[in-house]
Amino acid sequence: MSNLQLWLAIALPTLVPTMTVLVGILLNNARLSDLAKRIDGLERSLGERIDRLDHRIDGLERRLERLEIRFDRVEDEIRKDHESRLTRLESRVFAA
Repeated sequence: MSNLQLWLAIALPTLVPTMTVLVGILLNNARLSDLAKRIDGLERSLGERIDRLDHRIDGLERRLERLEIRFDRVEDEIRKDHESRLTRLESRVFAA
């Protein structure tokens, strides 16, 4: 048996499993890279949705503040109207 045959006899049985493991590692790395890209895309999309939601919430808060101001004005007008009516009624009752 020559040196070449000896080397081949030793290398061939270990070459196939070694190559299989290396190919598996390369495939897993490719899958992990694709997965990382997909997660980054989802994270970006989620961030955009959160930003849009924040803007909508800010708009809702502004609308609620405007409504609160309007209700305060209406309440003041109603209170003034009731006070003037009460004053007129008191003047009628106590004047008689």
